[in-house]
Amino acid sequence: MVANSNSFAQSVSYKSDNSPSFDQCCSSKEKDRLSIHFFPNWFLFEPNFSNPFEAKIGPHFVINESNLQLDIGAAKDLIHYRHNREQHFGFGAEFFTWTMFQSQSNFKFPVITVDYFFGIYFSHLKKFEEFDWMNRLRLSHISAHLVDGSYDVSKKAWNNNLEPFVYSREFAELSSAIVWNEQKFYLNINYLFHVIPNVKSKFSIGFGSELLLLSLKKFDANIFCGFDLKLLKRYSEDYESDKSISAGIHFGEWNSSGLRISYQYYSGGHFHGELSNMKINRSSIGAYLIF
Repeated sequence: MVANSNSFAQSVSYKSDNSPSFDQCCSSKEKDRLSIHFFPNWFLFEPNFSNPFEAKIGPHFVINESNLQLDIGAAKDLIHYRHNREQHFGFGAEFFTWTMFQSQSNFKFPVITVDYFFGIYFSHLKKFEEFDWMNRLRLSHISAHLVDGSYDVSKKAWNNNLEPFVYSREFAELSSAIVWNEQKFYLNINYLFHVIPNVKSKFSIGFGSELLLLSLKKFDANIFCGFDLKLLKRYSEDYESDKSISAGIHFGEWNSSGLRISYQYYSGGHFHGELSNMKINRSSIGAYLIF
């Protein structure tokens, strides 16, 4: 969002509704003394909601399919260091899973596959008069697993001729974003420094945006949309694109805690590792708790 260079709170509005801003809680003398803040309630780099590989909490229901996806996890800034009023540095951690269930009768939801993500990140915020410049470096691990919903007990065989295999990704990802007038535009560069199974290129690039379209202040709600695009080489020499689009309504202060209802469209390589050799094209409706 647009930041006033005299206000830390305005530049970093990603804070809990219950937490006073830096300017509100501190006198001018105290502000000069304070440079490190532990367990802050806002992000220096807000996670990119449209990116499937960002921590979320909530279910989304796949349209015209019997599948349900459940995301469980969170990212948290642990330390903020205020170098000066215009520049801030942070450190955080993130842990989450995304799980595919199959909806069956009698309220049964066997798990088809689940992916685990954990890592740390370093973040940076530089405030300018007209915009904010944000950066984040992630060091992360992903692993994937087939579960009981992928196995046919009566046949003693895995469904669809799938069999479990080792899927592991360790990567570094650098993201850089410009936030101007509540509109965020970002670029991602990803490098896999350890990968099983092997891929044709360990580098990938992506970009996207998160846009606030309309604020409904009377209802404390915000209409938003966003997209995320990745260009990469998986198991062939040809570049592939993974596209994700989201749009919906956020109840609560924008870029703060609340409830987010969204429509999501995804087209590209399957984001579940055990199914990564497949292509999918799907739409879903989700509900997420934002902290």
